[in-house]
Amino acid sequence: MQLSNHGELVAVVTELWELLDTLAIVEPGTSLRRPPSDTGMHRANSFNANAALAAGFTEEAVAIMSTLPYLHDSDPDMGQRAVEICGSTFPLSYLNFDEEQLANQREIFADPENLILPSAFRLTWQDVNGREYIYDTEKSIVFFLFEHLL
Repeated sequence: MQLSNHGELVAVVTELWELLDTLAIVEPGTSLRRPPSDTGMHRANSFNANAALAAGFTEEAVAIMSTLPYLHDSDPDMGQRAVEICGSTFPLSYLNFDEEQLANQREIFADPENLILPSAFRLTWQDVNGREYIYDTEKSIVFFLFEHLL
């Protein structure tokens, strides 16, 4: 596994979240959570890599999830929305998630009996009629699920 293969994803997500922070679209200086510069990965007290592995994500997916910056106040379980990045679509933060919350993020919204691949993880979550952008670490691509609910 080489994180450098996923550098473009990390760079683009970082640039987008920093832009939202700089433009004060999210609460400046408090919403954006970057991994510490000394390790480049979120610490265990904020991102639980062991819980992510137990929830079924691959080691590569977990490593990338731990290097991404997050908008900490965007949480589907709490109904918190940091910013709507397109219609009913919100950034997803994996910070402070436990194993159950992480496992829930592998469920396909329209079909909870099926799971997204262990090598993939959501970048966004949706409210009614939004999009769920998902990154596949094996193919290094972003794709989206769209469910029209009305």
